[in-house]
Amino acid sequence: MKKVLIASAVAGLAMSGPTLAGGKGFFNSLQNGGAYSIGVGMADVSDHKESAIVLTGSYEKSLGALVPGLSVGIGAASSVSDSEEPELDITGSYWAVDAYLKYSQSLEWFVQDLSANAKVGHAYSDFEFQVDGETVSKGTDKDLVLGAGFSYAMDDHTSFTTDYTAYKTVDQITIGLHYVF
Repeated sequence: MKKVLIASAVAGLAMSGPTLAGGKGFFNSLQNGGAYSIGVGMADVSDHKESAIVLTGSYEKSLGALVPGLSVGIGAASSVSDSEEPELDITGSYWAVDAYLKYSQSLEWFVQDLSANAKVGHAYSDFEFQVDGETVSKGTDKDLVLGAGFSYAMDDHTSFTTDYTAYKTVDQITIGLHYVF
């Protein structure tokens, strides 16, 4: 139940962002040069044979005035199904929040409207492992997060994205949509 609530909160925040940003004051300032992303993907938790399904959401603010292509962001991810090691009846789940710097570079010379990105940041994550339905390990990590991906612009505001993100004990691959104000 906890995973469903966290995943619902992540998805709700990411999807409501453009609506909230249309307001005045704080949300209006987020709109200027900001972008929201939402994604779904697979996560390999501690090298289990069967991956978890994960939902992600993020908000980024452009720092293009300082360095073209640079942005700062916050993100969240949560497994909505457990990763599994069926022969040993072991399951694993996680959620994570991170703050990062991201650099994007156009690949127009190769494919029109395609860009590549890389990110580095700091993550706080919570993991839980169970054997035969009993929790055997639970903990939190504060560690480096690294990522890379590609983005294909569908129009001036919307892009299709694919990203790889590595946390301490999780490798995550997602596809999603990125909306720039």
